[in-house]
Amino acid sequence: MSPAGAAPAEPSDGLRRVAGAGQRGGAPSDARTVAEVGLAHASSHFFQLVLPPLFPALRDAFGLSWSQLGLLMTVFYAVSCVGQAASGFAVDRHGPRRVLALAFALLAGGALLAASAPTPSVLFVAAALIALGNAAFHPADFSTLNRRVSPARLGHAFALHAVAGNVGYALAPVVMTALAAAFGWRAALVVAAAGGAAIGAWVLRPAGVFGGGRAPRRAPGCTGAAGAAAAGGALAFMNPALVACMAFFVTINIAMIGMQSFGATLLQSVWGYSPASAAAWLTAFIVCAGGGMLAGGFVAAATRHHERVAAAGTLAAAAVIALLAAHAVPAEAAGALACVAGFAIGTVAPSRDMLVRASTPPGATGRAYGIVYAGVDVGAALGPAIIGAWLDRNLPEAAYASASVALLVTAVLGLEIARRARRLPVSVTVREEPSR
Repeated sequence: MSPAGAAPAEPSDGLRRVAGAGQRGGAPSDARTVAEVGLAHASSHFFQLVLPPLFPALRDAFGLSWSQLGLLMTVFYAVSCVGQAASGFAVDRHGPRRVLALAFALLAGGALLAASAPTPSVLFVAAALIALGNAAFHPADFSTLNRRVSPARLGHAFALHAVAGNVGYALAPVVMTALAAAFGWRAALVVAAAGGAAIGAWVLRPAGVFGGGRAPRRAPGCTGAAGAAAAGGALAFMNPALVACMAFFVTINIAMIGMQSFGATLLQSVWGYSPASAAAWLTAFIVCAGGGMLAGGFVAAATRHHERVAAAGTLAAAAVIALLAAHAVPAEAAGALACVAGFAIGTVAPSRDMLVRASTPPGATGRAYGIVYAGVDVGAALGPAIIGAWLDRNLPEAAYASASVALLVTAVLGLEIARRARRLPVSVTVREEPSR
């Protein structure tokens, strides 16, 4: 039996377990944690898309070009990328509750500023504020999940966390478009700000799961690089496994966000789908990705070889997309095959997060997830740019091929993460101190 507060070594596959030793309850406690963290995550994803559904109205109101509106999202992802890396340090130092309080304030404040924007330049400032708020959620969420959810249920927790983000993505266009049609785009942003503030007040209440503790302190026997990380030294917590994790996030999101952004366009330009049919298949692609995340949660909970799951899922998706690039299927099957690729990519998400967990030194959960998840923003910026460039050159088949190659690289990175993580020392953590 391990000493109180110590985490046992990882089982036979050699990947160590970074187990926070805070208070963890049974299934009801885990379910409550996942529900509240999931609600926060859905809110952050909703605010990522709070402006794009309003682009036609913003274009008319300010005389902006589509390129200028696209630049608005470039600014968003650039700020979010830097902010995620920085907010991880804040989560480890101050705890997730304090950091998320500021994050929700930035989301609501940014939406209100956009609602009252007199000039286009103010819209860019508002987008930057929303991006800074969005940046805090991944490190805060994963710090809380790793601390409070039973290790046996973490795979399911990571899966539901990912699905909650997809729900936020799905709701934003519907809600914002409906509100703008009924009350105008400015009022729609005011309602979104009020909703975000209300959700923030509820999930951050003193009895909520985000207030349950702070980051683990350095254990007496924690030395070397792990000790430096736990002590809070700059980037001392970074290791080759975490670098590979960040690259993994970049490449998988080049494919996923690229396909999500231009999936409908590709179905129309390559396969001759109508706009309505292409849009319906894109929705199906997103739904199938969510279904894959749920299935991946069961797989992650049943195996210790998360790198094999990541490699299998990305290789399967790469093969399917390669068939689309080669025109090796009839047009009628293209939409369905894209959905198969979405499902395969979705299954990777829980195991991907378990690989990050296995690579994270003690006391650095927030920092590690913050920097690694900055790769999401990099991939989100690169994927649409790469596929858009191929479409501008009238080479849609190359767009499919680039997504397939990105997934092949992702599979290799998943195996590399596991290889590097096995070389890390077994982590030791101590019981968390109560939040102040």
